[in-house]
Amino acid sequence: PPQLEPFVAAATVVFFINSGLVAAAIALSTRASIFQVWFDSFFSSWPSYVIGVGLAAALSIGIERGSYWLLPLLAAPLALVHRNFMDYLGRMSDAITDPLTGLPNQRYLVEHATRELARARRNGRKLAVVVMDLDGFKSINDVEGHAAGDAVLRAVAERLRHSIRAHDVCARYGGDEFLLVLADCGLEEAQWRTEELRSVVSAIDVNRWPREKTPLTISAGTAVFPDDGDSLERLFVAADGRMYDCKYRQRTAAFHDVKRS
Repeated sequence: PPQLEPFVAAATVVFFINSGLVAAAIALSTRASIFQVWFDSFFSSWPSYVIGVGLAAALSIGIERGSYWLLPLLAAPLALVHRNFMDYLGRMSDAITDPLTGLPNQRYLVEHATRELARARRNGRKLAVVVMDLDGFKSINDVEGHAAGDAVLRAVAERLRHSIRAHDVCARYGGDEFLLVLADCGLEEAQWRTEELRSVVSAIDVNRWPREKTPLTISAGTAVFPDDGDSLERLFVAADGRMYDCKYRQRTAAFHDVKRS
């Protein structure tokens, strides 16, 4: 008679090794807890392994009895695993990605910033939060249209994505506002990196939008843990307030320049 114990043992080993290795890779890249990643993302997928082991057991028993015509059915478990994997990737991408720019969205940013803040607090390190807002973005939408505005946001997002460090995160926080979380970064370094991003954004070719001749600029505000706050809410409020101060100073300077000319 067929013995089910070897199949159950094999399925258990495959499930824990496979999901554990993938969870470890995700955790190392996001600096999250391996167990938390595994529990949130893979624990609920165990029914697919039960189905897989059932199919494998049936095929093995059939082949043992000489029913080699069952061999093509081995593709069924592989197809099931592939489909589950692709569905999982799709759900993960939809949950954490802004559909317009391809940057992480606000949900992912808050989760990432929470983990980074806990790590900074635990290790006695600094953490910088930078709020950036495009200047004059409304005029681009009004003059060139919303399609041009979307193209501007995508161009800015592309530049920002390729201008930050590998372990930093830049997300679209909403509208024309972007937010950066810079790990192990103090105020001086954060301000230097912000100026670098200003230069990157201002270098975008605005000739693609012929009626809008104003160069792209950003206003930015920075807050650093623990100097400006010990919680994400306080850091966001401090950085947001400084961003609006920056925007006000730039508008005032532009107004005086126009007045003098």
